[in-house]
Amino acid sequence: MERYHPTTRTIAVAIAIVLMGTAASAQSVGVYRGASDAKDASMASAGSAVATTPVGALSWNPAGLASVEGKEVDVALAAISARGSFANRVDSNGLLNDARGVVPEGAAAFPLRQGQVVVAGGVLADGAIAGSWKYRDAPGAAGASYGLATHRSGVVVLRPTAGVGARLGSRVSVGGSVSMLWNRNELSAPYIFQTQAPLVGLKTMLDVKATGTGWSTSLGAIVKPSRTVTAGVSWRSSTTLTTRGEASGDAWAQFAAAGIVANSAFEYSAAVRNSFPSMAAAALTWDVTPRLQLAGQLERWGWRDAFSSLPITLTNGSNAAINGLVGADRIEEEVPLAWSNQLVRRAGVEFEWLPTVVLRGGYAYRPSPVPTNTLTPMTAAIVEHTLGFGVGLLQGKTRLDVGYQWSPVSERRVQDTSLQGSEIRQHVGRRRRPGPRHQRRT
Repeated sequence: MERYHPTTRTIAVAIAIVLMGTAASAQSVGVYRGASDAKDASMASAGSAVATTPVGALSWNPAGLASVEGKEVDVALAAISARGSFANRVDSNGLLNDARGVVPEGAAAFPLRQGQVVVAGGVLADGAIAGSWKYRDAPGAAGASYGLATHRSGVVVLRPTAGVGARLGSRVSVGGSVSMLWNRNELSAPYIFQTQAPLVGLKTMLDVKATGTGWSTSLGAIVKPSRTVTAGVSWRSSTTLTTRGEASGDAWAQFAAAGIVANSAFEYSAAVRNSFPSMAAAALTWDVTPRLQLAGQLERWGWRDAFSSLPITLTNGSNAAINGLVGADRIEEEVPLAWSNQLVRRAGVEFEWLPTVVLRGGYAYRPSPVPTNTLTPMTAAIVEHTLGFGVGLLQGKTRLDVGYQWSPVSERRVQDTSLQGSEIRQHVGRRRRPGPRHQRRT
């Protein structure tokens, strides 16, 4: 039985910048868009789909650009960290180390046609974090083990975006945007082959670095049915891109276990087809009093289509022994993921304590899209509950927003798996009924 205990936290700090007479706002980002700005981080992103700052609108709903009244610039910095532990049958004390990221972002908006139309552009970050799990590699096929190994991964997803928002009367605004996604992935860990015959179940140390770009679009609308209520809906398309780079590694432990006396190091050209999910969001804010606002939001993330599997193509292999075993200098792998779609619920509150001080808080529930039978430490996106709190300070045209998000520990126990690897199958031999079983604890 393998156990995962991750927790994450995000600190968003941003200083509002005054440009051409207009106050800018704050910005932060969580692990794959946990918040669009420091205010949203404070409220666990509740109400993000009615955001009216340049970064918030480009992140969630381009219709919010129509509310920008003057030339405005957003700049911000977010810090992200995560902790976790992992246990398998040969190591009860695996730890997640150095899991942190720092994300700068920014956007600018410019009204046109007496403010009826607003155009904006910026560079956003959907995610930027790296971390290392360190634990003892359990013996696999023929007893191959790479000992106390570091399983390191890193991902950066930047989204340069251009958008436009327009007012349709005093109560309705609409908008659209186009984004180019720039994705950088790095992986260094023991890898078990999943689909390439006759390597299925065999294991090697693998180091992959790959980069690629793709495109997505967003549409949105914001309606104000009354003076105190604002509603917003938005949609973002899915994105499929191929990252390309280099793969290298050394199968020394597998060669030794199989009695193969040959050079075990290898190099390949790598191509990894990545998909990012579509997203639909609906939000509602209610000004209960002039000093008190409540916000709620629902989101649907289309992980099922995006993360059904991860296709990997390795070409121009340099190792003669591996090429001879496969019968080619090319390896076609497909890692099963089988993620499910995700429905996120958020609620938040904002209270004007003093004319210059605003207090905020929020809660989000994000059920994990990762099934237990394809879960590994490298895909342990199992944190489900998030709390946010923060404060906004206003002095003239300068504003400082500080937000903090914290997710408590979640635990997942793996008792069955769809992944190849005899070290996993041996570990679940006591199962008596089919289908995944798991236990979550927060």
